[in-house]
Amino acid sequence: ALLDRMEEIGVGVEYAQFEMDFGLGASVGEYVGGVNVVEAAPVELVQRRLRIALLSWESLWTHAEGPVSDLVSELAIQLASKDHEVHVFTRASGSVARTLKGYEMIQGVHVHRLGTKESKDSLLAQCRVLCDDMVHFMKETEQFMNAEFDIVHGFDWYTAMAIVNIKNHSGQHCILQLLSSEKSRNLLSKRSFGGQTLHISGIENDGMLRSDLVIAPTGDFCEQLKVHYPDLHPAKLRKIPVGVDCLRFDTSLPSSNDRKRLRRSVLSSGVDTRIFLFAGRFHEPNGCDVWFETACKFLRNQPNSMSKLRFVFFGDGPLKIDMITKIAKYNLRDHIMIWSPAQSPLSLMQLYGVCDIVALPNRSESSCAGVLYAWAARKAVITSDLEGYLDIVGTGSNGYAVQPTVSGLTWALEQCMNASDAEIVAMGENGRVTAAFEHSWAKITDWTLGVYSELIGPLMVPKEV
Repeated sequence: ALLDRMEEIGVGVEYAQFEMDFGLGASVGEYVGGVNVVEAAPVELVQRRLRIALLSWESLWTHAEGPVSDLVSELAIQLASKDHEVHVFTRASGSVARTLKGYEMIQGVHVHRLGTKESKDSLLAQCRVLCDDMVHFMKETEQFMNAEFDIVHGFDWYTAMAIVNIKNHSGQHCILQLLSSEKSRNLLSKRSFGGQTLHISGIENDGMLRSDLVIAPTGDFCEQLKVHYPDLHPAKLRKIPVGVDCLRFDTSLPSSNDRKRLRRSVLSSGVDTRIFLFAGRFHEPNGCDVWFETACKFLRNQPNSMSKLRFVFFGDGPLKIDMITKIAKYNLRDHIMIWSPAQSPLSLMQLYGVCDIVALPNRSESSCAGVLYAWAARKAVITSDLEGYLDIVGTGSNGYAVQPTVSGLTWALEQCMNASDAEIVAMGENGRVTAAFEHSWAKITDWTLGVYSELIGPLMVPKEV
């Protein structure tokens, strides 16, 4: 069971038997099996300094578009803090390319911003150009260092073509990390995506097949990859969850007084009002449609509860126009707010601060990043009952995990309405403990280094004399 767990999360040298290989022998004069065993001289171990290339479409230092930007940037900072040489090769377009340096050292990380022209080309065409640039500038950096990178670590399908190129031409150790896949994102979508979905799935497949190892955030997503990509050997998969920086939320959330003021002035809400936040893309895979339907039905069926309920939808997407139409039709403008990031009177961090519960009724869970963000903000959650959520969400403890249906979500909504303020706060605090201790970036980085060690050997090696 221990070995299975080690393989699952990528635990490396700390839990392997490497230290037995470095002279932890019997004492002088001790007989083992009739043989006189002389104690081996102690061997001083030192950490091997790795050269690591991280490839990403986004980052906190260029374009922050989703959980990948947090993952790449926080992992890079943690790896650099452990005295590894870390280079991030990432896209820079528009104002980012015009105003920021192409190369910059940030918190010990070598950040390479690869300028890309704003283009009307397809996403696939832009991605192909970016991957060519990543390989080109990575190889130029290796020439400057007069050494190759020990590990090349790509994130998401955007970097898969670069991984394939590097593996085919230089044979370096390559890892591809996915937080979701094209097939899992669009599995339950009712819209047609033309040929692009097929092409992206093919790119993901090629990237995983050529990579030495593939990292996924949950066991459930690992199972999805096995089903959707049958050519992928299961032995390549490693599970490492995403992390969250709880302290960043502490410094960014509104104060208690500001929270009360914003609730009153922007949402017309008092202390006894329950505010539910949905933040994300307005489309079917993440359950936006069923949560919106639940909110409308609950308000219409229980008009007496209207004064104590607010639903905020923060984001954009193909369902937005239909949602706005229905709000007008049912006369729910004062109770359901739909705000895009560009037009919202409150930032996302402010919304995390003023809300009471965060709704994440995802139908095709992948990374659970949204749950961690909510918990970092000390908020209870309503999630779907997919395996990845059930691994961390305890119903009534830190939130509610229910079927992503109107009936399931209505039950969770009723539980939140019937709970006391103290119970809602306690669930959020319990979630915060899980986020801070089980999903810290320091822990995620240690697990990632464990995966690296599977490819390059022990990170602790005998000191050269």
